[in-house]
Amino acid sequence: MARVNSQYGGLIQLNPNRPGMDNLSANMFPFLVMVLPHVLIGFFVLLSIFNGNAKGIMYLTGIIMLNAFTSVFIPDTPERGVGRKEACRLFDLYGFSKRLPFSIMVYSFTFIYLLLPMYIFEQISVPIMILLPLCIVLDTIYRTMYSCDGLGVILSAGILGTVVGLLWFSLVYSVNHNLLYHTELVSDKLSCSLKSEQRYSCKIEQIS
Repeated sequence: MARVNSQYGGLIQLNPNRPGMDNLSANMFPFLVMVLPHVLIGFFVLLSIFNGNAKGIMYLTGIIMLNAFTSVFIPDTPERGVGRKEACRLFDLYGFSKRLPFSIMVYSFTFIYLLLPMYIFEQISVPIMILLPLCIVLDTIYRTMYSCDGLGVILSAGILGTVVGLLWFSLVYSVNHNLLYHTELVSDKLSCSLKSEQRYSCKIEQIS
């Protein structure tokens, strides 16, 4: 076994008999962790397109507002400058690269944006409630392991994402609660919704 510096700034063990597999495993974890928030956003947008509603558009708009708020009001963080490791800059978006970690903000925003309507309508999706916190934990471990961000920066990103998600949920809920996700993500119960009120009339006939 040999220990060498990987392109992502950490030490990895190389097996001379399996160089290709070692390189693949060393690169796969950073790639998967950093691409997950983009996959999450794409999932909700595609789900909205397939279901023929505007819920994904409202969610994406909230993410854009989060980006805009961060770009305007959050100052640059010196330790998130140009000299950061490649593992810390994978899939960075403009407006986030020198401010707060994009992935943590997306996860926290998404978690509160999905949790509140599920709680209000009493339709909880257990897999979603487990998956999103797990993503936050994995991303935090990754960022601390590669010295991308300190716990203070990660915590700030989580708080900001949660606050913006709460505000965006309140706005969408006040406009039209049907634009929120609550029934589409429920896997353990059958849910129905009526687009408008319907009236029914009954006629009783006496059979002799």
